[in-house]
Amino acid sequence: LIFYRSIFLLKRFSNQIKFSLIFVSIIILYNFRHYLLYVNLPDATVALGTIFGAYIFILNLRYVKVGLNIETILFCFVMASTAILKQVGMYTSVLFPVMYLILFYKKDKNVLRNFLLIFSIIFLIFSPWYFFKFYQSNIYGVDESSIWNVATSYNNYENLLFHIFVVLKRLFGYAYIFVLILIYYSLKDKFAQKIFFVFLLPYFLIYTSTFGYEFRAFAPAMAATGILCGIGMYNLIENLKIKFKKNNLIFTYRIGVFFIIIFSLIFLNEIRDFEKLKYLNLQTMKKR
Repeated sequence: LIFYRSIFLLKRFSNQIKFSLIFVSIIILYNFRHYLLYVNLPDATVALGTIFGAYIFILNLRYVKVGLNIETILFCFVMASTAILKQVGMYTSVLFPVMYLILFYKKDKNVLRNFLLIFSIIFLIFSPWYFFKFYQSNIYGVDESSIWNVATSYNNYENLLFHIFVVLKRLFGYAYIFVLILIYYSLKDKFAQKIFFVFLLPYFLIYTSTFGYEFRAFAPAMAATGILCGIGMYNLIENLKIKFKKNNLIFTYRIGVFFIIIFSLIFLNEIRDFEKLKYLNLQTMKKR
């Protein structure tokens, strides 16, 4: 529904939005359809936080202006929810006002004031829970957490470059090559550059060095990856239109669809990767 509404609001970019919807859906379902959509874990919801943020920016362009109003407060509650749901969701919550500052610094004369406003509101919403858990853990020693040790204990790698490709394969299967190509083509767009360099790349580096073994922790960046792939696909098609004649392009498209179907069948077992089921108990795993 968010993508459909975005197409209506930004008709000029309807093709990019349609492609983004396809890739966001594929990436989220690839990682989560095995169990997370059924056992009430928040990761799939956290993955949608980026989409909510992007839609809020679109609304800000067309209808609602950020400021001291009820709409802005509601927006802040929505964006703070990812940090409340899961620790890694704090990245989306904190980066939302930063992305606002970068995207609207030329469009909004009160951008700095509004940045401080939404950052403060979001922080005030989710921070009490973390202060309470910190107090509970460090003062009373109750519910102690060693999240950093857990995050880094499985990342004892010798070759950083090799580890990056291992992480990419864990997230996207063998399709990671295609994902990298599309992200490369997306960077021809200035908006995509901001998403990549401000949001996706920093998070991927943090994720790789900490939670690289755990695909669920990549949830905050899955939608951003899909959006970049959608923009990249549009740019790739436009590039092919320039370089090839119409008949050649249609032939290439049909060949591409054929190979996509073949590769989908070949890697069907990869999509049902048994390791993705590790959080279910053994009995449930056997039934599935």
